[in-house]
Amino acid sequence: MKTMKMGCQIYVKGSVEAVDFYCRAFNLTIGMNFKGPDGTYVHAALTTKGTWWRKPADMLAVAEDGRGAQAVTQDGQWPVMSFDCWGLSREAVDQAWRVLSEGALSNDNPDGPGPVPWNEYCFNVVDKFGVYWWVAI
Repeated sequence: MKTMKMGCQIYVKGSVEAVDFYCRAFNLTIGMNFKGPDGTYVHAALTTKGTWWRKPADMLAVAEDGRGAQAVTQDGQWPVMSFDCWGLSREAVDQAWRVLSEGALSNDNPDGPGPVPWNEYCFNVVDKFGVYWWVAI
C-alpha cells in the first residue's frame, strides 16, 4: 500500500544560492537534483541528514523561477511555491488530475498525467483557485 506524501517546492531567482542558504538554515543536504544548461536548478530536493534512528527525508524542493513549465497564477505570474503530492497510485493520480484540471488556470498536462525524468507518472496544474500542484505516483 502506498502512502501519500506532501511537500512544497519554491521558485526563486538564484536557485544555486538559495539551495545553499536553506541547507545552512535548516541543516539540510542536497538530495535528488537536476540542473539546467545554465547551471541553475530545475529541481533540488533538500533533505534531512538522517540519524541511526531516522531515515533522511525530503523537506523542501527548490527550482529556478519560471523554469520548465507553463504554469501561471491568477495574475499571470509564475508561482512562488507549489504543493507537491506523491506516493499515490496511478488511479489516485488520475482522480486528482480529473478534479484539479476542472477550470484550471494553467494545465501543463492537458492530455493527462505522464512521465518526466524524475517520475514515471505525474502532472502540473494551477487549479481554478490559483494553487499550483505537482501530483505523482
